Amino acid sequence: MAPLVSVCIPAFEQPMTLKRAVESILIQEETDYEIIITDDSLSDSVKNIFESFKSVTHLRYIKNHQPLGTPDNWNESIRQAKGKYIKLLHHDDWFADSSALKKMVNLLEVNPTVDFAFCGSCLCDSSGKQLRIFQTPEKRVKSFFRNPSTQIGKSMIGVPSATIFRRTAFIPFDRNFKWVVDVDFYIAQAKKNSNIAFTQEPLVCVTIESENQVTSSCSFEIQAREWLRLIRKWQLPYNLVILSYLLQLFKRATPEEMVLVKADFIQVPLIIRIIIRAWQIRRKISRIINLVHCQIKS
Repeated sequence: MAPLVSVCIPAFEQPMTLKRAVESILIQEETDYEIIITDDSLSDSVKNIFESFKSVTHLRYIKNHQPLGTPDNWNESIRQAKGKYIKLLHHDDWFADSSALKKMVNLLEVNPTVDFAFCGSCLCDSSGKQLRIFQTPEKRVKSFFRNPSTQIGKSMIGVPSATIFRRTAFIPFDRNFKWVVDVDFYIAQAKKNSNIAFTQEPLVCVTIESENQVTSSCSFEIQAREWLRLIRKWQLPYNLVILSYLLQLFKRATPEEMVLVKADFIQVPLIIRIIIRAWQIRRKISRIINLVHCQIKS
């Protein structure tokens, strides 16, 4: 018989954080679940940790023959799932308390027209120390599902570990993205079904400072290229929200960096390119004036 919920953990190295994630699942009040670990590691570190959980009969471990990378390993973990609901949990994140999974499942159980739900998050450093709470006001959440462009440059939902969704409604994460892969997924969900359930209660703890996080090593080139492609993919309007973010993104770009994203930047409407270029020139002139003033004073 299929479980109520599949907790999918796409793993990559960091065996001790994975151990913490699994242990946070095993203490859950909700017991109708399976755990799926898809291992993208080059070493046997994750496999060795799995050995310590061999007695857990509802845990499945799959070692990828070749590393899949992000987000293909996420998709593979979900593809292996059999549950009615999918609870994605990154290997360096964990449930905040023993009632968390039950509360997340309940968001969908009591809302049959909803395919996608999420919760608040405790944002933590690599040692597990809580730094702050991430919560989005209800008004902003509803505005995103009406107008996805409000998600550009900032996340209304948080990381995928804060989400839960119906397996039958799953839309694979787009393998063409790394930096904005979660935002793209949320927009896809909003386009498919604008009904949503959420709680501001922080039910998951999320690591925001980790050496193996893909987004920690994304350059300006990757960020700029992906945001521009995301806007183009979903044909989002160049409104004030998007323009404001692009100005912030491009304001410190060097001429060398602009060359790297030229192919994508040239597809931005001319008037938007002119505004961004004017903003960059204004900043350069301002820096020159400040430098001259400093030299005069000295």
